[in-house]
Amino acid sequence: LFVAIREVLVVRQGIFLTIAVLITVIGVSNDLQAQSSLLVLFSACASPEQKAVKKASTLISNDQLQEASLFLKDALQRYPQNIDLLYLTGWVQMGLGQDDTALEYFGKCLHLDSKFYGGHNGLGGLYLKQNKLQPAEREFNLARQAKPDLPEIYGNLAEVKMRLGQFQEAHDLLT
Repeated sequence: LFVAIREVLVVRQGIFLTIAVLITVIGVSNDLQAQSSLLVLFSACASPEQKAVKKASTLISNDQLQEASLFLKDALQRYPQNIDLLYLTGWVQMGLGQDDTALEYFGKCLHLDSKFYGGHNGLGGLYLKQNKLQPAEREFNLARQAKPDLPEIYGNLAEVKMRLGQFQEAHDLLT
């Protein structure tokens, strides 16, 4: 067998998500047909919620914020407690200039999970956009505590430090 598939259950807020973890064995990486089969298999294993998160992420990546906003509104009617959809909605609303609505969605994330890095990172981004540097720094630090291995958070913190004139601290965060 070229590929072994293992199911892992992840629990977030009482929702079971099935994630297919694909382990590639030597030789498969050059086999395009095998890679294509793996992608199809992975897509088939995704739950409807996971597919909604992926579609929203794709729309956002393609800078289709209006379409993403409409899609997320519909998806949240089906999955109102999905923290990832709430988080993405916050970023879309912020991108559309709807800062009050973004604040509401990041707050909903933190209501579901007070340590969710995305809620803190989103609030930090919102405060940074509004040039509220102390609250932004606080939120980015909370995000870093929750997910210390995410490089994006260090870049966000470094931007705050630079705006505060703390250039050495900004440099230290990035190195």
